Amino acid sequence: MTTTPINNKNNDKRKEQDIPSPPRPSSELAQLRQEYSSTTLDETTMSDNPMHVFQEWLQEAIDHAQVHEPNAMCLATCDPVTLQPSARYMLLKGVEVMSDNENSNNNGNELPSNEPRHKDAFLWYTNYESRKGKELEANPHAALTFWWPELDERSVRIEGTVTRMTAEESDAYFQQRPPLARLGALASQQSQTIRGGTAAMQEKFDTVQQEYHAKMDHDGAPVIPRPDHWGGYRLNPTCIEFWKGRSSRLHDRIRYTKRALQAPSINNDDSAINKLPEIGPRREGSGWIKERLQP
Repeated sequence: MTTTPINNKNNDKRKEQDIPSPPRPSSELAQLRQEYSSTTLDETTMSDNPMHVFQEWLQEAIDHAQVHEPNAMCLATCDPVTLQPSARYMLLKGVEVMSDNENSNNNGNELPSNEPRHKDAFLWYTNYESRKGKELEANPHAALTFWWPELDERSVRIEGTVTRMTAEESDAYFQQRPPLARLGALASQQSQTIRGGTAAMQEKFDTVQQEYHAKMDHDGAPVIPRPDHWGGYRLNPTCIEFWKGRSSRLHDRIRYTKRALQAPSINNDDSAINKLPEIGPRREGSGWIKERLQP
C-alpha cells in the first residue's frame, strides 16, 4: 500500500511546530559548576554528639538573613515492594536531643525500667495517607537532607527509622497551625488525583471552611479538630553526615554513626579505593562513632 503525501502548507507548518527543540548540549550542562570556598571542617573540634552540631548549624541558618526557609529538608522514602524511591521537600518542625548522660547510659546497656527511654529525633507532620505516609507505614526507614549554600556551602544527610507521634502530640501541634492550614489538611486527600481541576479543590475547601466557620469556641475562633489521617512523625537517626564544599572538589565529609549500627562499606571488593588508608582517626563518644570520609 502506497501513501501519497498531501501537499498542504498548513500541515507542513504544523509538523514544523511539532518538532521538539533540540536539547541543551550536554557540554553546556557539564560546564555549569560553582567553585566552593577553601574553608574546611575540623572533625577534632566538632562535638562528639552530632545532634549538637546539627543544632548549631540549624541556628546559624535561622539567624542568616539570606536563608529563607532554614528548616526546609528533602525527605526520601522507598516502596519496599517496587523498591522505587521518592523524595519531596518538607519542613522540619522539631528536634529532640537526648542528653549525653542518657546517651552514655544507653551504649549497649539497658536503662533502668523506671527511667524514660528518650531518643534523638527529627520531627515533621504530614498526611498519613499520602504516598510518603503509605511508604513509611510499609517501610519505616527514611533519609533527610538539608542544604544551606549560604552557610559556606553546607549540607547535612540523616538516615534513620521512623515512627508516628502519639495522637496527643499531633493534636497539640495541629492546634498551633493557622486556621486555614488546618482546613487545608481536612479538605485535601493528599497525593490523590484531582477530579475537576483546581476549581473542584477550591470548592471542596470552601465547603469545609463554611462548615467549620459555624463552629466557634468562646473566643470566636473556629473549632477545627485534627483529622485522623494527619499527624506527626519522628525520625530517630542512625547516621548523620555533615558536608562542606571545598575547592578542587575535595569536600569535607564528617560522618557520625550509631555505635551499634556502624555503616557497612558500599563496596566489598578489593578495588584500589578500598585499599586506601583511613583519612583521620575514628573518635567515639556520646554513643556515636565519628569518621572523616573521602570526598
